[in-house]
Order: sequence, then structure tokens, then C-alpha cells
Amino acid sequence: EFVLKRFQNKMSWRELSTWIDFAKSRSRLVAPSAWSEITCRDPTDKKFLTCALEGRANFLITGDDDLLELNGALPVKILKPREFLSLKNSDG
Repeated sequence: EFVLKRFQNKMSWRELSTWIDFAKSRSRLVAPSAWSEITCRDPTDKKFLTCALEGRANFLITGDDDLLELNGALPVKILKPREFLSLKNSDG
């Protein structure tokens, strides 16, 4: 919810609220274990990768280049917010 609120100047509150509800309905809280085999350029990003993998996420949405470079190397799709929005909008 915190991250989505960053987009409040780019979309209406109604659209933002819809996205928050969408994210909440498809999210779950995970307690990540140590994934020692995960490596990325920025070690502070490991927590996001670990949570996405531990939670068996379909997508990791980010604007972080260090994470984006890993798209295709892990079983989670790592997309920019705009790419994810386009994907969801094309699904209806």
C-alpha cells in the first residue's frame, strides 16, 4: 500500500484504490528463510527476492535496475510498474 501511494500523482484516487485492493487480494504475508544461493548486485535487495521466492510470487514489481536485471533468471517475473500495469490491463 505504501509503495502504491507513490503513484497518487499519476492516477486518480479511485484507480489507486483499485490497485491497492488488487494487490491486497493477491498478497500474503511470508516469513522468509535464508536463501543463501540468491545473489544480486545490491545485497540490500536480497530481502525482496527472498520474500518473492518464499511466497511463490508470480511477479516482483520494481523500478530497481539491480532487481530488473535478474528477470528470467528466477521463477518470478520481475517487471517495472508500467510493464505490470500493461499486463494487467491487457488481461481485462
